Amino acid sequence: MSLQKADSLRTFIVNRFTRLYPAYWMGVLFSFAIISIHFHYTQKYPIDRPAVALLGNLTMFQYYLGIPDLEGPYWTMIVEMIFYVFMGCLFFFRQLDRIHVIGATICIALTAAAFTVDTTYWVKEIFMKVPLLYHFPLFFAGIVFYGKYNHTIDNRVFYAGIAISFAAQMALFPHTWRACKHMSQTEYLVVLALFFSVFFLFVSGKLERIANPVTLFFGKISYPLYLTHQYLSINLIIPYFMWKHEMSLWQASLLIALPASIAIAYSIHFLAEQRASKWLKGKLQVSKK
Repeated sequence: MSLQKADSLRTFIVNRFTRLYPAYWMGVLFSFAIISIHFHYTQKYPIDRPAVALLGNLTMFQYYLGIPDLEGPYWTMIVEMIFYVFMGCLFFFRQLDRIHVIGATICIALTAAAFTVDTTYWVKEIFMKVPLLYHFPLFFAGIVFYGKYNHTIDNRVFYAGIAISFAAQMALFPHTWRACKHMSQTEYLVVLALFFSVFFLFVSGKLERIANPVTLFFGKISYPLYLTHQYLSINLIIPYFMWKHEMSLWQASLLIALPASIAIAYSIHFLAEQRASKWLKGKLQVSKK
């Protein structure tokens, strides 16, 4: 969708850069600040080389720099960035109209590779160098759902694409690093089916009723909320109120951590996404002219 709205590759890059980086930078600075405050009181710093970690995380490419993520959720950002590079290349070489064939081919190759990734060194190396591969079928499913939503693909292509992406992601489950550590493959199957079902309902026009001021608000702040909620809640607020004030997990989570996380997310949304992103985008667009 973003590429269809862009008149050039540069426009696409500017749009993605101004959409992602201002909120991300502010989220990184916030997380670094609270980690530093935590260190001040506990004298137990959770990361090595703080300055290097901060600068590395600000690039969003800390995965390739060998620098740990400041926040747990940051691991997904490099996956997203590689996807944008991949899509930008397709756009540059004018292959977007073949995205369904290309995506299906990659998913089929990933399904086959899933059975050898732990036993074949060079296959595992490719996966480690390109972490998008572990999750590519989900991105491809999103592309297929979008094709159904804007009526650019027929039902045959749609159902084939969804089936291929679903099967490929299930085959990759044992190699998904995090998911396989927390649930069984059967549980993953159920969760994945629920995700796909929600998108089925969406592209069928059956989710309009959930659009209201509350859901729209959380949609707007979802990105900064995703970026900043983990360390603030799990490492600071919840333990503090459970241990110091004898609150239950649910009380500390719902009454303290959740409102605090929402407030921080809204602040970053207002300052970074509504103000800084628009300002930066305007400056970059002017420089283009």
